[in-house]
Amino acid sequence: MASMDPDFKAALQGVRKILISRDVSTPYSGMVPGFVSGSYTRSECHLDLSKLCRFGGFEFVRASATALALAPGRGGYAATDDEDRPEVWFDACSIDVGSSPT
Repeated sequence: MASMDPDFKAALQGVRKILISRDVSTPYSGMVPGFVSGSYTRSECHLDLSKLCRFGGFEFVRASATALALAPGRGGYAATDDEDRPEVWFDACSIDVGSSPT
């Protein structure tokens, strides 16, 4: 994030950014072959999502998004399996359903 384009970074000022993930750490895919070959340890090739979010100005919600709903005029929300935070409202969202960390 430190090298983020200044115009893009300025456009994000005042925008509430939230990452919802059930996992606190995730593998950096570019280092997985080195992990498999024994060149890296698990801790060397995994990213701490909570720390990354703090650095980038994101809020981290440790939960699984279980459903999405659109609310006309209000954007929408993601339902989660977190009893303390059952809904996360948004104006725009990006969804990554890629690989699952192990």
